[in-house]
Amino acid sequence: MAERGALVTITAGTSPVRVMDGRVWAVLVDAPRPTRFVATAEEGAIRFADRSTGRLLYAPSPEPFTQLALAPPGEQPELSRWILRDADGAPVERLTASGLYTLELAGTGEHLGRYFHEEITLLPKKLVLLPAGVQPPRLALSVLTPDTTPHAGVAGRSGADARA
Repeated sequence: MAERGALVTITAGTSPVRVMDGRVWAVLVDAPRPTRFVATAEEGAIRFADRSTGRLLYAPSPEPFTQLALAPPGEQPELSRWILRDADGAPVERLTASGLYTLELAGTGEHLGRYFHEEITLLPKKLVLLPAGVQPPRLALSVLTPDTTPHAGVAGRSGADARA
């Protein structure tokens, strides 16, 4: 199956992000490799699909501290659209380079981050929506293959431009 979009892994702090039982976690003790997502730009946002299942990374609810999950097969929920920003806060149109980024759930002002009340154990950490107004954490996105799909996107920089 041909993939459109950039193939990426996400790291929250120093923890690789994994999908386990349909939920999204930051894992402190690294075991199997991180989940690989295909990041595809569309309509001014980016969607992340689990490469192995095609299911989209989404928030089941827009409420703060909702743990992220994978959408049911074949569904494209509105709460699966993410605004990607570079270290300067500028929107990034599509992923072409590894770097530090913030991910905002489109239309909410809430950002993707680790649940900060769970920092004292080595168990996997929930990835949740942080409330609007909280300093958005920078997430390390490692681009394994860049998104070279031509498309009419939003006015913004690509990941390569963001690093320049």
